[in-house]
Amino acid sequence: MNKVLKIFSITLLCCCIATLFTACNEKDEHSAITADYASLHNIDESSVSFKCYGEFGGTHVLLFNGCYNQALSNEVVDDVVFCHSQIITFTVYNNGSFCSLQEAFDNGLITHANLLTLRDNHMADNHYLYDYNERI
Repeated sequence: MNKVLKIFSITLLCCCIATLFTACNEKDEHSAITADYASLHNIDESSVSFKCYGEFGGTHVLLFNGCYNQALSNEVVDDVVFCHSQIITFTVYNNGSFCSLQEAFDNGLITHANLLTLRDNHMADNHYLYDYNERI
């Protein structure tokens, strides 16, 4: 019984350490993206706000908070439709550089399967946009 408890304790400790390193890595990535975006647009880092809708092998697909214009806009890449309620569309971050979703697809940073996953992730947060878009 004592041996089982030790094995369980060691396993639990290893899981905690792995989680800590993952959380630190995500925080480092978030900080790097924030700093690079702020530098690119010559703005203060505290004004940068975004959500990551997908990470595909080091390529992050982001939606930065921006100006809401109360009008639907569609972004179409490889016949996959994304509905937005703002002027700003997806921004892709890879190795310190930013590009559009279309450019990322054209340059092989993301695949068609990644686009479908991204659409599902985005639709989960914004289902009302897709519902409305289908009705019009």
